[in-house]
Amino acid sequence: MYLVAFAVFAIVLYLLTSAALTARLAGAESALRMSRPVVLLLGFGAVILHALVLYPDLITGSGLNLGFFNAASLIALLTVVVLLLAAIRQPVENLGIPVLPVAAATVALASWSPQQQTTITSGGWQLDLHILFSVLAYSLFALAAVQAVLLAIQDRHLRNRHPGGFIRALPPLEVMEQLLFQLKK
Repeated sequence: MYLVAFAVFAIVLYLLTSAALTARLAGAESALRMSRPVVLLLGFGAVILHALVLYPDLITGSGLNLGFFNAASLIALLTVVVLLLAAIRQPVENLGIPVLPVAAATVALASWSPQQQTTITSGGWQLDLHILFSVLAYSLFALAAVQAVLLAIQDRHLRNRHPGGFIRALPPLEVMEQLLFQLKK
């Protein structure tokens, strides 16, 4: 029963964090306008709840349950963790606007869909570590892809001399390129 409550709170926190990031990016004076540290704390709270919801279904006595929704939820969880850790040092928290609702959807799907058991029997800690690093690499790749799309949109707006809207709230193009190359490393 507590897992359902944790799942609901994780979804709400993910969506609230995404809405707060959108309000910050738009420069809107609304009730959702929060400071950067508060937004990051909300995101980390959602990550903790997401991990608590995912753990019992993912780690079983016979190995890792990497059914479709569990794997998608694990990828989303690690993507958000990487994003939030990177946001502590770099201005990349706006990537959370499209990423956090996806994470909320994966929490919902993993929690309330019929369980698909695709258990990978534990071949030792080496296999578990390999799977973890593979999912982590995929998460970094997903963030780099979102960053590249955002960079392309920003570049197109600047080339067409339409730097208005949310483009003004983004870091300069040079900083965006540096962030992309750091994510690709």
